[in-house]
Amino acid sequence: MQPDYTRSNSLTKDELTGEYIAEVTPTQRRDLIHSSLILTKAKFSVRNLPDFWSDPDFRWNGSIISESGTWAVTREAGTSWTISLHPNGSKFTDRIFSVLGSAPDHDLYLSIGDPDLRRGITFFKAR
Repeated sequence: MQPDYTRSNSLTKDELTGEYIAEVTPTQRRDLIHSSLILTKAKFSVRNLPDFWSDPDFRWNGSIISESGTWAVTREAGTSWTISLHPNGSKFTDRIFSVLGSAPDHDLYLSIGDPDLRRGITFFKAR
């Protein structure tokens, strides 16, 4: 299924601030991992994220990542919106999420590996 990318003419950080939740089940585990991403106007923090989100082959190496840093919102190719995370530490490199849906109910989608395989994680805005 193709994600519902946000295509509005304008999008601000204020519209995106809040908590986003992902329930992730790595293929090598049976238990659910509750991951969260919190965006404030200037900073982000991510908690309990399986390390496969940074592996292009979607492999889980058994680690759970928590990190913080800054973020930015950008219009891509004049049609859709993304946010980029810029971590303070070295647990992962910059990551780009697609913004989905319409205000005030935006969700975030992180594509993992080859986009044609449509593998990724959707973070749903806590409502």
